[in-house]
Amino acid sequence: HVYKLHGDMDHSERKKNYFGFDKSEHSILICTDVASRGLDFKKVEWVVQYDLSSQINEYVNRVGRTARIATQG
Repeated sequence: HVYKLHGDMDHSERKKNYFGFDKSEHSILICTDVASRGLDFKKVEWVVQYDLSSQINEYVNRVGRTARIATQG
């Protein structure tokens, strides 16, 4: 499955995609910066950034979606 998250989605659609991705064994999440902070998905192995930020803090927060709580990423 492929899921998406972006700021123009209504809350119910975002919530549906969030939980769909979180429960899926093998899926892809395509998102904007709406997902760069505060989301904690289990078992995220890869983060691919299409448009790299020039701000180091934003970059670190984006790639910080993997290797959380003593896991490898």
